[in-house]
Amino acid sequence: MSYLDNFITRMMAQRTCIDLSRDLIRDVEGPILEFGLGHGRTYDHILQTFPDRDVYVFEKVVSPNVFVRPPEALLFEGDIHDTVKTAAARLPRKAAMAHSDLGLRDRDGAVPIVASIIEYLPGLIAPGGLYISNTDISLVHGKVPPAYTELDISEVPKGRYFIYRLA
Repeated sequence: MSYLDNFITRMMAQRTCIDLSRDLIRDVEGPILEFGLGHGRTYDHILQTFPDRDVYVFEKVVSPNVFVRPPEALLFEGDIHDTVKTAAARLPRKAAMAHSDLGLRDRDGAVPIVASIIEYLPGLIAPGGLYISNTDISLVHGKVPPAYTELDISEVPKGRYFIYRLA
């Protein structure tokens, strides 16, 4: 598969999972967390999908080429290994959903970042909330941690994108 085809497939899977999550978190209150802003395309789609929820964004450095930028009050700027540790103190309540697509060519390169995210996510996500990712969290510890349940997503090719519900 070409790099372009891989990107298109990943983006289609991402959009499908975000769109499916709308119904999956309908009864879960709280904001949305977006790990990684990039150019703001996914952030913009999340804003469109969840117009009544605040969307907090975690980004190391916001690019001057970003298409859609979050308000400063909703931005955690800095190294994710640090910002995720202090996020609970800044959030008004636990989130209904978190999404991360680190866009790295090498999924193994994403494992240390995903490890930081999943370590702190149970303290950031409301019971029944979701974590959506392009990285299989079982890569971190060799299995899915007990706080997470992987949901079957028949609309997305197996292994392409993942949705986990938090206990």
